[in-house]
Amino acid sequence: MSKNTTNIIGVIIIISAYLFVWPPIHTLMKMKTLPNMTLSSIHGETTVFKGIEGLTVVYFWATWCQFCEKQMPDIIELDNAYNVVFISADSGPDQNVAAHLENFDFDGQFYVNDRNGELKTLFAVGGYPTTIVVKENKIQFHHMGVLDKTYFENTLKTL
Repeated sequence: MSKNTTNIIGVIIIISAYLFVWPPIHTLMKMKTLPNMTLSSIHGETTVFKGIEGLTVVYFWATWCQFCEKQMPDIIELDNAYNVVFISADSGPDQNVAAHLENFDFDGQFYVNDRNGELKTLFAVGGYPTTIVVKENKIQFHHMGVLDKTYFENTLKTL
């Protein structure tokens, strides 16, 4: 493959990412408040995602995602200081998600399996992992990909 062909493919990929990922994220970031919604965990617990006070970290991951698996311990650790909601997407039935979670040292976190993709669409998730921070029911931070732990902790302190 020639260098020009490689450059053209690179430009197409960047333009595609801009057209298909950036607009929903941009729209999401402009959202005044999140809609009220009730989330059900894979264990049958429910919580109302409404009027969230303080910071809540929303972590989208998938059972097959190696990058998610790498970042999961750092996100679990954050749960000691912040509310964290773990949302698996594109991961199959609840039993698959529950079995996968046994690989990690979870203690009381709230896990949601987004079986039909509604939350993935609402939060403009274009890939995994995606980390979102909600403060006072508004999106303050949206990042797709693995986050550097120190960078993310410093970001959380500034919000």
